[in-house]
Order: sequence, then C-alpha cells, then structure tokens
Amino acid sequence: MCIRDRYTDHLQRARPDAAIANRGVNGFGTAQEYLLLRQELAAGRVDLVLVQVFVNDLADNLDGKGGRRPLFELDGDALAAPSQPLRPLQDPVRTWLKDHSRVFLLLDYTGRALGGGNAAGARLAPPRDAPPVEVRDVPGGELTARLLAAMQAAATAHGAHFAVLYAPHRLEIEGAVPPPVVRAAHALAHAVGSAPGAAWIDLTAPLAAAAAAGAPVLFAGDEHWTPAGHRVVADAILSSGVFDVAPPSP
Repeated sequence: MCIRDRYTDHLQRARPDAAIANRGVNGFGTAQEYLLLRQELAAGRVDLVLVQVFVNDLADNLDGKGGRRPLFELDGDALAAPSQPLRPLQDPVRTWLKDHSRVFLLLDYTGRALGGGNAAGARLAPPRDAPPVEVRDVPGGELTARLLAAMQAAATAHGAHFAVLYAPHRLEIEGAVPPPVVRAAHALAHAVGSAPGAAWIDLTAPLAAAAAAGAPVLFAGDEHWTPAGHRVVADAILSSGVFDVAPPSP
C-alpha cells in the first residue's frame, strides 16, 4: 500500500488547513503511545489527539517484550510509572528492513501469524453463546482503560481535544458475534471515548457497510485495512466532526 493511501494522508488532503501527523509505530502498545504523546505535547502545539484502539492493545500492555517495552502497572486506581525498556524494541537491522523492504514485512507478518504472534484473527474463535465480559475481568482491560484516560488527561491539560477511534475486529465487520475479549475491547474504547471531554468514533458500521457493498476493506487473512478501508476510515473521521470541535481549555 502506498503512503498516500493511508487514512491520515486522505485527511491531510481533505483538510489542508490542518497539519496532520501520523504517530503510529509498529510494535507500540498503549503505554508507549502515552509516553510518546507526552513528548509530542511538550514539544509543541497540538489541537487534536486521535488514538486508535484495537483488541490486541489489551495483550500488548501486559507484554514487556523481554524488557524491550515499558510496562505500567496499577497501584490501586493510579498508574505506576514504568522503568524504561532495557533494549530497543527492535534491533537496528530489523528496523531498517521493516522500513525499506515490503518483502521482509510480508515474510515477518506471515511468520508471526503462523506462530500465533499476530493475535487477533487466528487465536480468537467466535463463540456465539459467550456471556458478556466486564472490561475489568479481561487481562489488560483495566490497565488499558487507565492508560487511555491518562492520555485524555494529558491532552486536555495541554488544551488539546481528545478522541478515540475504535478499529473493529474482522468478525465485527463481517457481522459475526465476536468473542468476549473483542466485545470487552469495544466496550472499553466506547467508555473512554464517551467520557466527558472526549469524542468517540466507532468504525464498525462504516467498515461493515462498505464490506457488505463489496468493497475489500481488509486484506485477505489479515486485520489490516486496504486502501479502500483507509478511505472509509478517513470519511468516517471527517463526518464525525472532530476537526470542528474547539479544543478544551487547559
């Protein structure tokens, strides 16, 4: 997929009056997103923070990657600051290959998917009779909710508007009943995005509608959006009105 096909690129073309920065990093969990956000806020003016949530975030926030990913913990209702990772998330050679070789990206993704390392689709069977699951009962659920709330607090303190963008699981797009952990992740994102001072963008309906109309919004056997999917996502964000909401007073 070409860089110009990402939803942030569509947004930039649609809103040339805004300076849109894509800060998505391969391998980051919500904890790293929070730490990066604090750096970005301290470095300059930010009017809108749009954080994307997917079900794998819950597990990522409990996986230290062998000391390569900083982990927060809950101390009662508060977040306990992590120690910084001992090693880079990826070695320099691997990082260079991922930045410059699409063949390496394909082989890397396929290998992790076959090994069960790319989470969502292969490992989550869709039990249709599963009982509802509370977010706090799902591993990583309460921690992820606290991290997202901390991101909102940091954004608000710097005078920026905060919005949650929920990326649905393939099963939700296809209209199947997703497993409890997916439903819990959806509920978590909705709760944070519906909090006072936040905005909520649920991509489930627009992606499902586009898929039902025949648009290939997901790559085959993958959870990543195709160029058509990114176009749908951009349209959903633009129609949400988040660019037209005045940022809160710090």
